[in-house]
Amino acid sequence: MGHPLYRFWKRPDAKCIKYNQLGHEAMVEKGYKVSFEDKHCIINDGTGKEVLNIKIRGRILREFGNLSFLVSLDLGSNNFHGNLPQEMTRLHRLKFLDLSFNNLRGEVPSWFGFLHQLQVLNIRNNIFIGSIPSSFSNMSTLETLNLNFNFIEGRIPEVIGSLINLRELRLLGNKLIGSIPLSLLNASRLETLDISYNSLQGNIPEGIGNLHNMKLLSIQHNQLTGSIPFNIQYLGAGSFVTAGEQS
Repeated sequence: MGHPLYRFWKRPDAKCIKYNQLGHEAMVEKGYKVSFEDKHCIINDGTGKEVLNIKIRGRILREFGNLSFLVSLDLGSNNFHGNLPQEMTRLHRLKFLDLSFNNLRGEVPSWFGFLHQLQVLNIRNNIFIGSIPSSFSNMSTLETLNLNFNFIEGRIPEVIGSLINLRELRLLGNKLIGSIPLSLLNASRLETLDISYNSLQGNIPEGIGNLHNMKLLSIQHNQLTGSIPFNIQYLGAGSFVTAGEQS
């Protein structure tokens, strides 16, 4: 709890600040290398519970696990690299986690599934490998899952369909194989489904047209066969469908 970042983020008066107010020596001591090119902001709601865009280079330190008061953590669009520390499983109050547009690598952590209050998980544009963990089924409150542009392999797990609150599922630009799981038809609140630019095979499930909340369906550039189901026309008003070419 004595970590310099923890002490700063706990301050109720922390607003948008420049990097030099973060305590350069403390951060370099801990192994961070910081870019001076942009403003570096920490934003909270007056209780120190939200962190936004601190523009840091280096590894995400295990001390982040001590910030158990956080409900929102946005480390997107930085220059973090390496694996995620498992100590982040202690962030059990998190509802929003954005790690997008970094150079994070390693297998997609199964411990994401232990963040039971998570509503938004965004790890797009990193170098994650492996498969989508079955432990994701534990995130019953999840509304947005964005894994776009990684190197994730294997099948879309059937357990994804058990996420009854899921509204947005983005798996664009990975190396996924197999068929579109029929369990997705149980995700009745789904508004966005983007599984384009993978290596998915098989037929497009006919029941996909029964997802009446769907606003965006993108399945182009896979290896899907057959025709687009007739009832896809019954998707919600204003829906946008991109089936495009199949490779």
